[in-house]
Amino acid sequence: MNERNIGLDILRILLALMVVSIHLIWGDKALGNSVYAGDMDVFFVLLFALCYPAVNTYVLISGYFSYAKKKTMSQILRSLLKLWLCLVFAQLIGYVLVLATRFESFSVLALVKHFFPLTRGIWWYMSVYFVLMLISPALNGVLDQLSKRSYLIMIVVALIICSIIPFFTKFVSPLGLNQGSGGLLWFIVLYLTGGGIYKYLSDYSKFNRKRLGLFALGGYLVLSLILSLSSRFMVRIGLEGYSFYSYNSIIVYGQALMLFLAFRQVKIKSIQVSKTISNIASLSLAAYIYHCQEDVIRKLYLYIRPFNYAEGTRLVFLFLSFVLGIYLISIAIEYLRRKLFSIGNLENKILNIVQG
Repeated sequence: MNERNIGLDILRILLALMVVSIHLIWGDKALGNSVYAGDMDVFFVLLFALCYPAVNTYVLISGYFSYAKKKTMSQILRSLLKLWLCLVFAQLIGYVLVLATRFESFSVLALVKHFFPLTRGIWWYMSVYFVLMLISPALNGVLDQLSKRSYLIMIVVALIICSIIPFFTKFVSPLGLNQGSGGLLWFIVLYLTGGGIYKYLSDYSKFNRKRLGLFALGGYLVLSLILSLSSRFMVRIGLEGYSFYSYNSIIVYGQALMLFLAFRQVKIKSIQVSKTISNIASLSLAAYIYHCQEDVIRKLYLYIRPFNYAEGTRLVFLFLSFVLGIYLISIAIEYLRRKLFSIGNLENKILNIVQG
């Protein structure tokens, strides 16, 4: 696929906003505690359910494009090093900020630690993502060898083992089948799903694009509604303690799949609009990186909690303003970082030194 899929670029922007929304709701423990959201509790429960498949969808997109491009190991390493530079820059910016605001005093040991965000689990998603990309050539090789029938059987079996059975047994695995956060094993399932979509559904000309997109969007909305109601339903049928709010939940998997397929059908005729969207989308991951930086989480996050400042309908507008504000500030920082690193071809020089 040589041309960009503008629909997936739009989705990447939306996913960044969804991730910020999840963290603002989850961080304030607004779910299950109506004291935070007041009469808007239902709104935030539904919003949380709508946003919850963001991480899974990110991995689906990674699998889709990684299989399409089939980068060499050298190209993969270079891409990961570029991402690592962004992570280290975010770490240093966050540390300088807490020093400037006198939240803590300077420490050489703390400074050194900021250069190793991946091994310290500062961004758990990034730690797993780096490993996933390193093994992506092997996963691409698996997809190359599978017929469509064999692929479908593999995905069904993988979902039974990694999603359905763990739900009923409450199985917790260090490889990522635990309730809540994802992990490498689950990311592999998502990667293979995304890669399989590219391999087996690239030629979808026989489908009505608009109809398929609307069907997928409807499926996403229905599954989101089911997810939002699932906790109360589980209690009523005597399964208290069981939850579909897990990245390896079959419902959340379905949400991500439907969301991906819905936006995959989107087309925009204007070249200039498409170019602008693509440029913004390329910066969007920064929203996750900068607002989840360790110093921001520990020190500054106390001041960016909308639930502390308003309630009712005013809270909704304030919440959405916070989400948009965090997103815009993050992509602005990343845009400036890229401009800075382009001076004197600095980024390439650093990459060449690291790669030897």
